[in-house]
Amino acid sequence: MLRIPRPRSNFGSQTSIRNSNFSSLETNRRSYDNFFSSNSFETFYPSSDYISEEEKEYRKFSRSISEVNSLSKSLLSVSDSECSTPVAKIGDVGGSSIIGEDLVIPGPFGPRKCVYLDQTASNRAVEEIEDFLRAKVLPIYANTHTTNTYCAAQITTLREEARSIIHDECGCSEDDVVIFTGSGTTTAIHKFLGSIITQQKDGFPPPLVIVGPFEHHSNILPWREVTDRLITVATNSSGFVDLKQLEGILKSIRGNKMTKSRLVVGSFSAGSNVTGALSDDVAITALLHKYGAFSFWDYAAAAPHVKICMNPKTGNDSLDKLCRKDAISFSGHKFLGGPQTPGNILSCTTSGPDMHMPCPKSLNRKEIRISKPTPHGHGGGTVVFVTQARHRYLNDLVERNEGGTPDIVGSIRLGLVFQLQKLSGIGSIVQKEGEFTRQVIKAWRKIPEIIILGPTDAPRLPIISFLIYNKRMDCYLHHNFVTTLLNDLFGIQSRSGCMCAGPYGQLLLGIDDKLAKVYEQMLSVPIRNSNGDAAYGVVFKPGFTRVSLPYHASQQEISYLIDAVMLIATQGWKFLPFYEMNSATGTFKFASNLHQHNTLNHRVSLKTFGSERVASSDKNIDLAPDFEMALSYAKHLLDSVEQVLVHSDITISNEAFPQDWYPFRWFLLPSEALFLIRHGGKIPKYSKNPNKLPFIPKTNYKTNKYNWILGSIPNSVRQKKHFEGTRKELAFLSTLKSQRSLK
Repeated sequence: MLRIPRPRSNFGSQTSIRNSNFSSLETNRRSYDNFFSSNSFETFYPSSDYISEEEKEYRKFSRSISEVNSLSKSLLSVSDSECSTPVAKIGDVGGSSIIGEDLVIPGPFGPRKCVYLDQTASNRAVEEIEDFLRAKVLPIYANTHTTNTYCAAQITTLREEARSIIHDECGCSEDDVVIFTGSGTTTAIHKFLGSIITQQKDGFPPPLVIVGPFEHHSNILPWREVTDRLITVATNSSGFVDLKQLEGILKSIRGNKMTKSRLVVGSFSAGSNVTGALSDDVAITALLHKYGAFSFWDYAAAAPHVKICMNPKTGNDSLDKLCRKDAISFSGHKFLGGPQTPGNILSCTTSGPDMHMPCPKSLNRKEIRISKPTPHGHGGGTVVFVTQARHRYLNDLVERNEGGTPDIVGSIRLGLVFQLQKLSGIGSIVQKEGEFTRQVIKAWRKIPEIIILGPTDAPRLPIISFLIYNKRMDCYLHHNFVTTLLNDLFGIQSRSGCMCAGPYGQLLLGIDDKLAKVYEQMLSVPIRNSNGDAAYGVVFKPGFTRVSLPYHASQQEISYLIDAVMLIATQGWKFLPFYEMNSATGTFKFASNLHQHNTLNHRVSLKTFGSERVASSDKNIDLAPDFEMALSYAKHLLDSVEQVLVHSDITISNEAFPQDWYPFRWFLLPSEALFLIRHGGKIPKYSKNPNKLPFIPKTNYKTNKYNWILGSIPNSVRQKKHFEGTRKELAFLSTLKSQRSLK
């Protein structure tokens, strides 16, 4: 969300143009509000025959949020008798309407019901949204950039309506704009960055950039390429952004003659995609603005779980002005129903053709240019006129910054996604996800083999990353093995690795820069695999396993996850001898010579398109054991694993690594697991440094006693009164549940 200026408008004689199209715009807004249950689809046909000043005013009107809001009707008309649905029923939202909810996946231990808990990476599609698009949008699909034809006009209006819904739901003001960008937050950050670096052409030095400790690579790498100084704020003793250090950094910059006039950008994650730890967006933004710095927020991980608010209300008018965010970015694909949606930038605008940010009085109120009329991403749709030698860009900032054919259907889909979140109720979402998170943490804390990363005694997103510790060998189970076993034994879809947050992951794991350089070097040195081919020791790259706890999961799925991880933590290492470890890729695959089953035979291929009738994914849920049976099967299998390995002729060669690598090995090998089972727990002689881990995760976080500011993300997640679903939300849930029961 960029603070890109929007030109002032003088509607004057254009009032008739606006009024003539208002009823149509209201009709389309109503179609969005009722897309789950509406059976009608009213459209309009604009009267303009050419791109004129009137047409420009009409487009501005399409985005006029205040006017849309003032005349929008209530989403639902609810009577008292319809408000009996308890908030706990939020788990029913989506339910069987989530595409893939009844999917059965193959595996070496037989078919399993797919339990998708990887929403932090990408969420899943929803039938109601896709049905709406298929029935109401795709039949009239056309390119935008014109309103002279029926289809193009209708699609253009629907896309602008999606923009207005997002604008409204994200707490934007009339000074804020919504810009659709390409592939998620990554493209959004590049768009924002591109609007800043144009100043270098005018002789300005590159900006000084301050980032938080939780940052995704997408909020680190682009800044490194354009700044000569990237400063990372550390965490405090509670595991959150150290506000005292942040203010010290800002004071130092403004107190230094060499840097006091530099543009300073603060770019922070609203919440960690690794631990779910939250940032106090209000306090950080206020600090940045106090010292004349730009406030940019990455909501990629947090957006599906919290209320996005460009202009938070703190109860203090002066503080409200100070804590208005300059820009926000988020990824649509992480929302329920969001696959194949674009990223977004929310930006606050100021008066005038360019945006300027006033520096502190000590700088004689000098203004630093943030954006120029030349857009970042030139192309079709951004210009009003082009000749052989000249071109003139559009004055409309949104169109000027959305060059080329946009993701039209994806943009409309994102509007529906925000409608779904609105109908579900963000308060109810926060409550349900908070309940799930507390359940998981409470259960796993009792198991010494499970190491939960990050602070656990504070408001957080429903994201948990963990390690599995093997006490006998004083090492960890490889995160890729844990994720694979969750998939093969239980059908649970999780994610392993560093989650594209390497610096924060290393901080959590207790890896200092010296040790990080060792692993970096190991990953760049080729070794010979069993075939004699050169390969790299990717298996040595540290990481962890991550699961998401979405509000639309069932209580049975969360309990299943809790029990499955606890079983793997205590006895999962016994399955290691049945898996082949690939040192070059770090993957673990069930040994094909031990089982005839090959999941590759069940994978979908694009080459089958056109040769056979397209069938839905395997939904025969009766083929897969229920959760209780799957857990019972795993326990019985463990009872026989040791006997099978002791009396079978299975052999596993010792993995060949350079001798100087062994002190840095942190994971249990399949050959070691087999030796432990066959020799009554004795440690094999070839295991080097068995009692010295190269790194130990940080766990001694102090209980956070910080008084979260009213209006901040942590405060809204913490407040119980925020959890209460509204009457309309509860009625919607009840209605949706009733509709599905009739199917």
